[in-house]
Amino acid sequence: MLVGIVFVLIGRAAKFGEVTEAAARGSKLWFPICLLGEALAYAGYILAYRDVARAEGGPELDLWTTTRIVVLGFGAVVVGSGAGGLAVDFWALRRAGAGTHESTRRVLALNTLEWAVISFWAALAGLAVLLGAGEGVPLAMALAWLCVVPACVVAAAWTTQAVRANALTTIPHGPPARGLLPRGRHALRIAFADAIGGVLLVRHIVLRPISYPAALIGSAAMLLAWLGDRRKGGALTRAAAAIEAALDTAIAKPEWRTPDLGGSLGTEAFGEKVASIVSSTSP
Repeated sequence: MLVGIVFVLIGRAAKFGEVTEAAARGSKLWFPICLLGEALAYAGYILAYRDVARAEGGPELDLWTTTRIVVLGFGAVVVGSGAGGLAVDFWALRRAGAGTHESTRRVLALNTLEWAVISFWAALAGLAVLLGAGEGVPLAMALAWLCVVPACVVAAAWTTQAVRANALTTIPHGPPARGLLPRGRHALRIAFADAIGGVLLVRHIVLRPISYPAALIGSAAMLLAWLGDRRKGGALTRAAAAIEAALDTAIAKPEWRTPDLGGSLGTEAFGEKVASIVSSTSP
């Protein structure tokens, strides 16, 4: 019964009538390729989720638990909204033993890392449009990506520097003073501290990729899959699928795993293993 209810809700959200009509016009040859690409993209997201969850002393989640969290989270996004997926992530980290603020910061870090990768390439696309490489894109959109993304990067780097990160991420002690205004300032201060804490965790991961190679490789593959889906690029979709398949193959062998996955292989050696698998399976 529960499966039936979920099926109906997803059907209403996805508008199956429009999906069926679009599928009838599409090339049937690409359906299994796209399905494989989506499945491997989810696998990359699962690995990235697991690494972000346990980065800097966070809770350890096994792959099966992480998979269920991701599936539930994406289901909440489809049926409800993006906030539903964030709520599932937060609940899972709390159940895993993380504190309220730690869970909040890790959820924010995961989403920041995901969108930072996409935003970086969107900014480069905006630059390409300004240089005349594309057409049909509004000038305001290209300028917005090109200006806002670097500004956000600078702001993130400035707020997470060691000289000010501790002060900005500290939760105020004690209850707020009476009155609507003091309570509002107190709540905003807590929200700001958690937001900066999430960005700080992203900074640790990005500046130390040697500690989390599987997560970063998986994020790159997700980006290729997203670009392939948006631009209808078969080469991008196949590249994402090849990287994800190679990543899954490498992680399946305990002797090939890096310390963050419970193994002892170095980051460079792990990258070489993944690259060799991609090379050996590519046409």
